[in-house]
Amino acid sequence: MVVAATYKDGKVYQHFGTTPQFKIYTVEEGTISQEIIDTTDKGHEAMAKVLLDKHVNALICDDIGLGAFKILEENNIEIYAGYSDMADVCMVAYMHGNLRKATEAVCEGHSDDEECMGECGNCHCGGDCGDCHF
Repeated sequence: MVVAATYKDGKVYQHFGTTPQFKIYTVEEGTISQEIIDTTDKGHEAMAKVLLDKHVNALICDDIGLGAFKILEENNIEIYAGYSDMADVCMVAYMHGNLRKATEAVCEGHSDDEECMGECGNCHCGGDCGDCHF
């Protein structure tokens, strides 16, 4: 099983579409190996491709927009959203069955330097303008 977490400075990163890194946990025969991979592109499709290339089965994240949620769901990647703790703590909680699987996109908003990508629905235009920046 392969589990990924959006990642920066040891913590689950705020938004899936702009995460600077993923921490990848591979669980085999009771052993967990870890690696941190840098992301070079931004956006939901680029991030989903990284996870698909790594054969990820589950994602731990904080915010995730509707577009990304649908892409991952269509590719049978389980999503555990709304978490912002240390990534390793979240992984332990996941392994013990203590994380809730997300049933819908969770996108509370964005910091001033992050682009909305027009998918979260928190924009004044409902995400339809394609020009949303927060």
